[in-house]
Amino acid sequence: MKKKTGKELIGGLMSSALILIGGVFVTGCTDNNYDLDDIDMTVGFGNGELNIPTSSTTTIKLSEVLDLEENGDVKEDIDGTYRFYKKGDAVSPTKTRISTVTVKKASAESFDVVLDLSNFAALSGKRAAHRTTSRAASINFSEEMTMGSFSYHGNVPSEVVELTKADVNSDLSFNISFDNNISKLVNKISKLSITLPSFMDFSVSESTSAYTQEGNVLVFDDVSTSGNHKLVVNIKSINFGGKEDATGKLTVEGGKVDMTGNVLMGITINEDVNISSDIDPTKCTVKSDINFMSDMELTSVTGRFSPKIELNNLGHTTISGLPDFLNEDGVKVDIENPQIILTLTSDMTVDGVIAGVINYIRDGELSSITLNDNIYVKSANPGSVATTKVCVCRKKSLISNPEDYDQVIEQDNLKNVLFPKVASDISFSATAWADDSKVASFELGKDYTIAPEYEFMAPLSFGEDANIVYTDNLDGWHDDIEDIDLKEGGYILLTANVENRVPVYLNVDATPIGVNGEDISGEVNVEVTGEVAASTNGVDAAVSPVTVKITPKKGAMKKLDGLKLIVSGSAKSTAGGTTVTGVPLNAKTHTLVAKDINVKLVGTIVADLN
Repeated sequence: MKKKTGKELIGGLMSSALILIGGVFVTGCTDNNYDLDDIDMTVGFGNGELNIPTSSTTTIKLSEVLDLEENGDVKEDIDGTYRFYKKGDAVSPTKTRISTVTVKKASAESFDVVLDLSNFAALSGKRAAHRTTSRAASINFSEEMTMGSFSYHGNVPSEVVELTKADVNSDLSFNISFDNNISKLVNKISKLSITLPSFMDFSVSESTSAYTQEGNVLVFDDVSTSGNHKLVVNIKSINFGGKEDATGKLTVEGGKVDMTGNVLMGITINEDVNISSDIDPTKCTVKSDINFMSDMELTSVTGRFSPKIELNNLGHTTISGLPDFLNEDGVKVDIENPQIILTLTSDMTVDGVIAGVINYIRDGELSSITLNDNIYVKSANPGSVATTKVCVCRKKSLISNPEDYDQVIEQDNLKNVLFPKVASDISFSATAWADDSKVASFELGKDYTIAPEYEFMAPLSFGEDANIVYTDNLDGWHDDIEDIDLKEGGYILLTANVENRVPVYLNVDATPIGVNGEDISGEVNVEVTGEVAASTNGVDAAVSPVTVKITPKKGAMKKLDGLKLIVSGSAKSTAGGTTVTGVPLNAKTHTLVAKDINVKLVGTIVADLN
């Protein structure tokens, strides 16, 4: 085997030294490719010291160190910001409905209205010898004369808490005529009124006589007493909760709906009377034939409702593809502001309420976090879909766009999903119900759909309890230094100024290893001093001196093959000072560079140059 030249031996030693100083900033910033041509190999001997000035390392970007899996759960945004991101598995939409309410006809009856017009007859009889017609004072008949009555009953589902209004589409038709006693006595009725139950909203779809509508009263003027008068009324809605009056009542009690009503007639006569001896003024009859509503099916209703919403699962995900350094021993992943973004789409016209629970598994152990606040799901307008977006976060103050969410829930213990290590499995369970404290419209018999999805995300910015550990072996030195030794008391001293733009404090520990990767700390002592200060804002660099001292025992250099580097990063300085939190790590802008690197060999170098 060819022996190395002195220059090769020294070069090999220097190579190892440079690799070592590079390891000081391996957490985000190591570059093992050094060009020895940049080293000034001019040596000076004096006082047992050999100084070898070197050039600075190249600027190392964080992206060059964090070797992320292409499909891993830590992503790099367009601007370079690192964030933990995981979309929950697809969840089947949940459907809910309330059955229709059928109000069945129990009874319905029309009544002829009999008028006593004897006042007209008496007045006319006194004047019969002188003329064939007479004029009487106006006679008004009470509006409480009943021309029809009905009763309907039905069952109401338990999900209906209260009904205030129900849309219907049902017709109520009338056929009104006057017997001969009336038609011979008077030619027309000055005013005829029909009063429907006050709980009905209606419109006239057909009428053979002119009319005006005043609330629930239809008024007809100058109604001819000859011929039939047809009227069709379309019942558009019925209103619950009104007071009982002469026109009836509508109630919902004990899961039952009861509807009873009366149709009333009022008549005013202020006309010339035709005298006739063949009439009976006490039996003047208004004949009414009413075709009542058939069974009514209530579909579109207004009230308070509590439909069953079986929305138990909001999503589930398994965590994978994390950077290796997040799984190292001693790691505490304290992420400053993890977030769960929950999006719910719903066509339900009732507000919903969700009590959420975040479940996670770490090291086979299941833990849960109950949300501090309920989630409120917006109701949709009929025929449309409403989207509710909720952010569950650790710190509300760090949400840059709170206006993008319908609700922001602050949950400090959300950190537990990632602390001290990232959970392997995350699921979002829920108990959901409708907000029955609010009046709303609801389509009975219709399937309403609620679809959830969620995202778990966390910008990689450290909280104050974070501690990230990165380990790496710098080895393969043995072939370069096997013919070099230092006399007892000799050592290698490396110094550098580290310029740090990463918002993390860095501390390095190093263990010497042999050719088989074994710990040879008993043979070689390695001391690293100097904490690399964090950039307080991720923009301005902090400059820190770092020193690495390697002291081998006699003959130990022949056993040395490299160093095992353990680099820890945290938001807190070991020496006190500013705690740096909330600054997201950035692949492009966060860099480290070692400058003013100097390697000093102290003591006598023993080399086999033969």
